[in-house]
This record gives sequence, structure tokens and C-alpha cells, in this order.
Amino acid sequence: SLPSKLGFLSQLHFLDLSQNKLTGPLPVETVSLTSLRELDMSNNMLKGPIPSEIALATSLEVLNLSSNELTGTIPYLLANLVPMDLPNTFSGLRIVVFRGTNLSGTIPEGLCPLAINRSCTYYSYTEYKDVPCAVEFDCSNLLCGCDCKCD
Repeated sequence: SLPSKLGFLSQLHFLDLSQNKLTGPLPVETVSLTSLRELDMSNNMLKGPIPSEIALATSLEVLNLSSNELTGTIPYLLANLVPMDLPNTFSGLRIVVFRGTNLSGTIPEGLCPLAINRSCTYYSYTEYKDVPCAVEFDCSNLLCGCDCKCD
């Protein structure tokens, strides 16, 4: 599991803990790091909801929580991190990946411009280099929104 002491890394910009067989919940201290630009915790066995404190990570540009056992709904406050003037800004949440989770409900409406605005590009030093903005999720009867119709 992830130690809550990760929250003391206040100057951390990139955190990639993908593919580590991590279990347990997402620690509030980790998802709310205010200097964090990229958080990749994909391909683990993390369980439980996404903490609403993730909206405190005001520098967050990439969030990848795919392929985990996360449940509950996506915090609607996460949409507050999306820049209002896409694509004319160089900061703010641009890539969100929720594929392969057990999340339910509707994608917050404020995240949908990331799926629509293909002129928006995120420049990174990691795997997301020069990737258009995106919100990726499994369109199903559990999780819907944006152009994905709810059954």
C-alpha cells in the first residue's frame, strides 16, 4: 500500500507508481499534492473511491488511474482543474484516464472539453509527450457522460 508520508513531498512534480501491484485506497495525501503535474497510478489493485481532495492538486495536468479496482463516482470538483480557455493556455488538467475501473455515475461535465477540443495538446517529458487533450473511460451502463449515452 502507499504510505501517507508521500504527502510530505511538497515539491514533487511527477509521480509514476504504475504497475506496482499496489493495494488499498488512494491516499488523500498523495492525490492532493499541490505541485504535482503528472500522477500515474495505473495498472495496480487500488480500491475504493477517488478522494475529493484530488481537486486540491491545482497543478495537476495528467491523471491516469486506469486499470484499478476504484469504485464510486468521479469527484465533480476535478472539473475545476480543467482550464477554461482551452487550447490557449499552458497549464491545467489536460489528460484524464479512467479505463478499466469500477467507477460509476456520470463523467463531470467540466471534463468533457478535454474529449472534444483536439486542438489542445499537452507537452510532457513522459509517455504523454505531444498528446492531444483527452478524457478516456469505458463507456458502459456504469460510467457514462460526454458523448457516451447513459442506458
